[in-house]
Amino acid sequence: MSPLLLESASEFLPEPPPPYSTDRASVFYRAVKEVFNIQQNLTERQRETARFWDDNSFVIEHAGHMMFGNKKITPGGHWMGIASIAAKQSNNDEVKTALTYALIATALYDAIHFVLANQIQMVIRTAYNSN
Repeated sequence: MSPLLLESASEFLPEPPPPYSTDRASVFYRAVKEVFNIQQNLTERQRETARFWDDNSFVIEHAGHMMFGNKKITPGGHWMGIASIAAKQSNNDEVKTALTYALIATALYDAIHFVLANQIQMVIRTAYNSN
C-alpha cells in the first residue's frame, strides 16, 4: 500500500512518546496529570466540543440505571460531513463539491497509511529499544 500524495510515511515521523512513569516530576506523569485536571473541570462548551470531536464509533451511554450503545460517525465520515456543511454554506457547484470530497478522501487515505506505517515503526523501535 503506497500513499497517493505523500512520498512516504517517513515525511512526518512523530517523536516517540515519553516513557511511562509514576514519578511526579516525569514528563509522562505531568502530561497525564494535566489532562486529568482539565477533564475534572470542563465547562459546558468544552464538553460540547469534546462530544463533537469524539469519533469513537460505538459509545456506551448511561442514563440512570439504563445503558445503551450509541453508534456514531467515524473519523473519516466526520471530515466528509464537515466538507458537506462547507459545500452547502458556500453554495459550491457539483464539480467543486466532488473535487472537495476527492481531496478529503485522498488525504484520509494518506493519513491512514501514515498512521499505520508509523505505528508499525514505533512498535519495532520500542521492541528494539527494550531488549
